[in-house]
Amino acid sequence: MRNIMKTMLLVVVMIFSTSITAQITGGEYWIDGDIAARKALSPGTTIDISSLSPGLHKLTVRVKDSKGLWSNQIARLFYVMPDAHADATSVAAAEYWIDDVKQTTATTLNTQVIDISQLDDGLHKLIVRVKDNKGVWSNQMTRTFFVSSAAYADATSITAREFWIDGKIADRQKIDDTPAVIDISSLPAGLHMLTMRVQDNNGVWSNQMARMFYVASTPEPSDATLVNYLYWIDGDKEHKVMGTIDDSHSLTFDIGDLEEGDHTFTWYVSDSKGRWSDPITEVFAVVECSTLTYMVDGEIYKTYEVPHGSAITPEEEPTKDGYTFSGWSDIPETMPNEDVTITGTFTFVDAIESVTTNDDVTPKRIYTPSGTPAVTLQKGLNIILMEDGTTKKVYVK
Repeated sequence: MRNIMKTMLLVVVMIFSTSITAQITGGEYWIDGDIAARKALSPGTTIDISSLSPGLHKLTVRVKDSKGLWSNQIARLFYVMPDAHADATSVAAAEYWIDDVKQTTATTLNTQVIDISQLDDGLHKLIVRVKDNKGVWSNQMTRTFFVSSAAYADATSITAREFWIDGKIADRQKIDDTPAVIDISSLPAGLHMLTMRVQDNNGVWSNQMARMFYVASTPEPSDATLVNYLYWIDGDKEHKVMGTIDDSHSLTFDIGDLEEGDHTFTWYVSDSKGRWSDPITEVFAVVECSTLTYMVDGEIYKTYEVPHGSAITPEEEPTKDGYTFSGWSDIPETMPNEDVTITGTFTFVDAIESVTTNDDVTPKRIYTPSGTPAVTLQKGLNIILMEDGTTKKVYVK
């Protein structure tokens, strides 16, 4: 036990409803319901309780926001200990009693062996308390225990299992294997209760264990088709949109007026028999995008809509037999807040019908554009490795 100090540091956490812009501007507290003696409260306030008498007291707190509104009051009980009560340092005694019959006090904290040989079979109650070196007794601690017959040996195995459904113990069934598969095909749709128990090798049944489960209704075969849809955005049911589902089963909706950020989309569908589905709500994000366009020889090669600030991965360079590609023009690392156009061009490789050498430089190897070795020049583009280590691209008609 610890003696309460003559001052205590107050930390108050309050959650109350107010507008988003309101801020806590002040607070006040009072003790034992004396609101007339209330005092101002601010973060980290230390409350002096030295003048309070020993015993139980009540602290009440409230705060005020920037709109002048007071919160609900929050009250907490606290206890002031007498000055003469110092901290206890040890447990001096212990005592117990069974079924409200007090036993001899134990004066040691060593493990106690309690004789229960004279108790009748059945459920009993053990109550224990201890006393400190200041003579103060603790609260009582109670535990229940069960006394079985001396002839009853410990069970060593489970010999039987059974279950029943919806409290019908007369219709209980045995379980031969574990895990077991229980047939519920004959049960009507709705909530049901499964109860189980096991028996040990002494013939004693365990307590019953019950669990609830739900049987869903089986949908009847239907030739119904989807007909209508209904949706709204960000919970705005007043501006819900309804339409007819076409054969593509796709839906396009306008988000042009939505602000950038996360939004919710809630939708239903109905079938040709007039039945509506459960609502489904999904979250989607609106982001500002600009167009990234790749141009090759003045014509659009590919276009993408890229969110502002996203990293740009350069498009793979195109290829064309008999031509070399110049490479892409400068590509920004991230997408700016404007459209971007990337350009590139093909250059035709002059056609030759044979390889001629200059200054006795002769071909060493011939490769196809994919890098496969070739014995002779192939029609189309060839890559030639010269003896001096240089390479040439030649195109054969």
